[in-house]
Amino acid sequence: MPSMNWSLVVGSPKEPVTDADLRGHLRFASGRTRFEEIPARGAAMFGAVAAGAKAGGFDSIDSASAVLAAPIQRTYQPNADAREAYDRLYQIYRELHEYLGENNVDLLHRLKQVRVRSLNNALLNQLV
Repeated sequence: MPSMNWSLVVGSPKEPVTDADLRGHLRFASGRTRFEEIPARGAAMFGAVAAGAKAGGFDSIDSASAVLAAPIQRTYQPNADAREAYDRLYQIYRELHEYLGENNVDLLHRLKQVRVRSLNNALLNQLV
C-alpha cells in the first residue's frame, strides 16, 4: 500500500485567527501559503490530472502537486496542551449541530427572523 502524505493549508493571510484556532484541534502540522485561492489551485491540479500528461497535464495528483502546489509560507505544529479543550468544544458543537441543524431547524429560522427584523428596525431608525 503506498504511503500517503497529507497537508492541510488553511485560511488566508487575512485570517490569522484561523491558525490559532486550528492548532489546538489538529493532530498533524498545518501550513499557510501566501496565496488566497487554494481551492481554485487544487481544482486546477485535478483538471490537469484529468487532461493527462499527453495533453500537457499530469498523470497523477502527486506529480501535479509537486509542480503546482503553493509553497508553504509558515508551518504550525499542533498544540497538545489545547487538544483536550478543543475536543470537548467539538463534541458540544456536534451536539448543537444535531439539535439545531437537524432536529430543530425551525429555531434557527426564528432566530434569523429576529435578527432581520432587528436590523430592519435599526435601519429605519437611522433614516428617520
